[in-house]
Amino acid sequence: MSEKIEAKSDKFFKNLLWDLKLSPSEIQILLDKNEENNPLTALLYVRILSSVAWYNILDQLNENQLSFALSDKVISRIKSKSLKDRYRYARKMLFDKV
Repeated sequence: MSEKIEAKSDKFFKNLLWDLKLSPSEIQILLDKNEENNPLTALLYVRILSSVAWYNILDQLNENQLSFALSDKVISRIKSKSLKDRYRYARKMLFDKV
């Protein structure tokens, strides 16, 4: 990964998860593992979906991560009903087979 992209990624995670005692690299490892049964992974995705602009999310997450981030397990934990509806629609457009 280039230094510019890595620095952008570190800033992305540091600003988003300021209250957790995890380094940006530890956060990236959690997201790379993408463990559906890990509550911290789901929390990370909830924070990402609740706080980050859509195109920045698309820049930072790969397809598998995005698929889990848009799962009911994560979306159901978002407080805003309108955000839940938007992300359910995005999931339908991106991942539902016609």
